[in-house]
Amino acid sequence: MFENDFSSWLLMHTRHPINLAYSTSHYYESALSNGLIDVRTVALSTSYLIFASGGRWCHLGWRVRWASQGQRGPDAAVFLREWQSTIDVQFANLGAPEAITAPSDAIDQQGLG
Repeated sequence: MFENDFSSWLLMHTRHPINLAYSTSHYYESALSNGLIDVRTVALSTSYLIFASGGRWCHLGWRVRWASQGQRGPDAAVFLREWQSTIDVQFANLGAPEAITAPSDAIDQQGLG
């Protein structure tokens, strides 16, 4: 398995800094890959909490020469300063699988047919 994660804050000295994050993973035994891109901005910040909102795109189950499925949608997070806890809420729109572009015999060889 290979995994890659990255997260960074942009425009830190503004009223609404932006968080950009991505994560990918690849499993060699099953030739399965996943990816996630998350963009958030701080919408409200008080002495008690931080409210961040944004969007997320997730690519699930991508195989070489095989259909894939993705999710996208808004997400929101509340960070409670006193408890040092985060509550995340994410809404996903599960998209239809993309068209299969590989010949059917290639799919059968991967055990997907």
